[in-house]
Amino acid sequence: MKFKECIRLVNLDPSKGLWLDVITRWNSTYLMLERFPHYVNAFKILPIADPNYLMEDLPIEEELQKIEYICKFLKPFYDISTLFSGVDYPTANLYFENLGKVRCNLLKEIESPDSCLREVAKAMKEKFDKYWNEHCVVLAFAVILDPRFKLKFVKFYLKKFDDDFENKAKSIFEKLKTLFKKYESASSSSGGCDVQQGGQKELDENLKEFQSYDSDKSTSSNKSQLELYLGEPRVLITPMPYDVLAFWRDNNSRYPELAKMARYNDHTNNNGCIEIDI
Repeated sequence: MKFKECIRLVNLDPSKGLWLDVITRWNSTYLMLERFPHYVNAFKILPIADPNYLMEDLPIEEELQKIEYICKFLKPFYDISTLFSGVDYPTANLYFENLGKVRCNLLKEIESPDSCLREVAKAMKEKFDKYWNEHCVVLAFAVILDPRFKLKFVKFYLKKFDDDFENKAKSIFEKLKTLFKKYESASSSSGGCDVQQGGQKELDENLKEFQSYDSDKSTSSNKSQLELYLGEPRVLITPMPYDVLAFWRDNNSRYPELAKMARYNDHTNNNGCIEIDI
C-alpha cells in the first residue's frame, strides 16, 4: 500500500504494475527489468513512506543504464517467445526467420562494449548454435514450402550471418530434393498419396481424364513439382496472417506429393512417414 501511495504522489500510471522474476522463465526477467524504470521515481521516495526500505537498495544511474541496455538485448527473445506461444496455428514456417533474428542479435551483442553482455551473448550463442546446426535444415524446409518466401528467403537470411551462405543454401536445397524424391517414390509405390476424405464424392471419369491431360501438359518440360513450384512467382507478403496449409490444400491437385510433404513437414520423423539424414 505504501508503494502505491508513492506511485500516486509522483503521478505515475499504476496500471503497468511490477513483475516478479521467475528464475526458470526468461520472459519474467525481461518484464521485471522493463517495468522497473517506469517506477524508479516512486522507489526514490519509498524510504520516506517506508523506513524499512533503504535508499541504498535503489540502483544508481549507471545500473539503470545497464538495465535499459539489457532490456533491449532481451526484447527480441521476449517478442519471439510471445509470438510462438500466442498463435493457434502451425508455426513451422515462422521458426527459421525468427531464430535467424535471434542469431543476428547474438552476433551483434558479442561485439558489445559492455563486457558483461559480451560474455552472456557468447555463452548464449554457443548453446544456440548447437540447436541451430541440428535443426536449421528442417526449419528451412518449412520456409521454402511457404509460398511467400521459398528458397530465396533462405539465402537472404543465411547471408546475414553466414559467409558460406550460397553453399549452405545449395546443400539445404539438395536435401529438400532428396526428401521430395522419397515422397514421389512412396506415392508411386502406394498408387497415390492422397486418401479420399469421408463424405467426399469422386470425380467424374471425364474430369479425371481432363485433370490428367492438363497435368501432362504442365509437366511436359520434365520439371518436377518442386521445380515448378519454385519457378512460380511468390505470394505477396502482407501484414495479415497467412495460412500456408490452406495454400497447399488449394493446390493439392497441382502438386500432390509436394502438398503432402508440406503438410507432414513438422512430423517427418515423429510419425515415421519418411526419414532423411540431415
